[in-house]
Amino acid sequence: MTHNRTTKWQREQARLDTAKDDPNVCPPAIPGQLTLVRPRRHLTLHHAQRIHHRPVRGYNEAVLVIAAHASQHGLSDSWEVAVSRMVRLALAIRDADGDEFAGTDAVSDLPLFPAVVLEILDHATLLQPGATLGPHRKRQRSAALPQAVPPRPRNCASCLSWDSSRHASPAESGVGDTTPAPALLGAAPAASATGCR
Repeated sequence: MTHNRTTKWQREQARLDTAKDDPNVCPPAIPGQLTLVRPRRHLTLHHAQRIHHRPVRGYNEAVLVIAAHASQHGLSDSWEVAVSRMVRLALAIRDADGDEFAGTDAVSDLPLFPAVVLEILDHATLLQPGATLGPHRKRQRSAALPQAVPPRPRNCASCLSWDSSRHASPAESGVGDTTPAPALLGAAPAASATGCR
C-alpha cells in the first residue's frame, strides 16, 4: 500500500505551475493613467515564466514575425520559445508603463535577446518610433550568489595586539625566527621575540 502524501513545498510548486499569470509581475497600468516615474526593473527568466499565460495585446502578431524570422535564418524551436517569452515580457512592461507601443525601457530591461526583441517588435509595428537599445543598466547581483569575503584584520603574531601602529616589522618582532622556544611554560620569551613598541 502506497501513500500519496505531498509535502508543503510540492503543493506550493503545483500551485505555482498552474498559476502562470502572476499579478505581481508588471501589473498593467490603469488606462489613461500618467506614469510619473519609470521604475528601474531587474527582470529575470523567472519573471517571464510567471506571466507565461498572460494575454498581452500584440503578442499574436509578434509570434508570426518570430516564426518567419526563425524559418528565414534556420533557427531552432527552442530559440523561438525563448524569444517569444522575452517578447511577452517586453509587451507586459509596455502595458505596465501604460504605453501604446513598446519603448526603449521595455526592451532594455529584458534579461535576454534585447536586440532581437527590438527587431521583432519593429517588424510587428509594436515599437515606438525612434526606440533604440538603451545603455545597459547595472544589473544587481543576486543575494544567492556567494560574495567575496573581505580580508579580516589581523593581530600581531608576537604580542597579539590589534593596534597596527604598535607593530614592529616581522624581522624586528622575531616572527619566523627559528630559535627554539623556551622549554618550560612559565619561562620568559627571548628578547629578540618581543619587537612590538
